[in-house]
Amino acid sequence: ISNKYTSLKATVDGINTTVASHTSSIGNLTTDLSGVSGKVATVENKQASLEQNLNGFNITVSNLKKIVQEGN
Repeated sequence: ISNKYTSLKATVDGINTTVASHTSSIGNLTTDLSGVSGKVATVENKQASLEQNLNGFNITVSNLKKIVQEGN
């Protein structure tokens, strides 16, 4: 019985170590994902700003085209 107890305890201790390691890894992944999420939000904001700038550029070009056409 003593040997079986020792073997079982070693198995449980090993499982505890594995779970602790996985918990730590999950914590690291959560931190990494939070950083990525912030970067994605920044990219989305920059994309929206670029789209607004391009829309403004298109309006300016369109207005200049009208002015040129009216001048002819």
